[in-house]
Amino acid sequence: MFATNCWIIAPSEGSECIIVDPGMPDISHDIEMIIEQHNLKPVAALLTHGHLDHTFSITPLADGYDIPAYIHSEDRRFIADPAGIHGPQFLSQIQDMIAFLPGFLTGLSLIVAIGAQNAFVIRQGLMRSHVLLVVTVCSISDALLIILGTGGLGRIVKSSPDLLAVVRWFGVAYLTWFGIKSVRSAFRENQLLASGTSETSWKKVLATVVALTYLNPHVYLDTVIFLGSIANQFHSDRWFFALGASLASVLWFSTIGFGAQAASRVMSRPIFWRIFDGFVALVMFSIAFALAVFKFN
Repeated sequence: MFATNCWIIAPSEGSECIIVDPGMPDISHDIEMIIEQHNLKPVAALLTHGHLDHTFSITPLADGYDIPAYIHSEDRRFIADPAGIHGPQFLSQIQDMIAFLPGFLTGLSLIVAIGAQNAFVIRQGLMRSHVLLVVTVCSISDALLIILGTGGLGRIVKSSPDLLAVVRWFGVAYLTWFGIKSVRSAFRENQLLASGTSETSWKKVLATVVALTYLNPHVYLDTVIFLGSIANQFHSDRWFFALGASLASVLWFSTIGFGAQAASRVMSRPIFWRIFDGFVALVMFSIAFALAVFKFN
């Protein structure tokens, strides 16, 4: 939404260039870096039409390089006084939304894959056991890691390979233990009552979900480093990106946790739980193996 292709047209390195459609968000700094990198000299800007996603960054570029901007006469009013036409509050809201939506979609794309944490949330939902606690801890943990990454923790984590190594082998050991536990559960009689209830205490459930969340190095690579680095591309609007990513986590964990809880009434047969525990064991062993052999840069 509101995205566009900005072109910098030049015949060769070190030549004159034309900037076409510098849109949203404010990409003037990125354009300046490209121009400096290729030793170009802007001589004009061309705007195909007056929509914000084609004209938003024209003022700092035209003023900064002292170049003319060409647009159809009927759309000239859009660049002569964009705030007067659209209103400053509208422009601010659009800018915030541009950061919020990519944050939401990026966060959702990273979290939907079935991993150790998701498998545990689904299992607790199907068991109807401390679902609110699990969903809350997962959501708050994700939001906390996203906020820390946006605030700059990602650079610290990335520069501390020894810290990642310690977390990695703790994660390998814990996931292996959890996988063995799931295998034993799959072959144990009367592990769950027909109603789907479980006698696991909330303290054990809390300890498990915290371990599955924080003893996985990928959560630091994906949530802290990757999401944090993308968020900071939005500069002053990075916190709206973080808000979007955090909301995606809340929505996802609530959906799989409470959705599984609603489905538990039709999934209380012992054969279902044997298959599901076998699946959970496979997920845990696979992630443990991946952590053991993965080369962290």
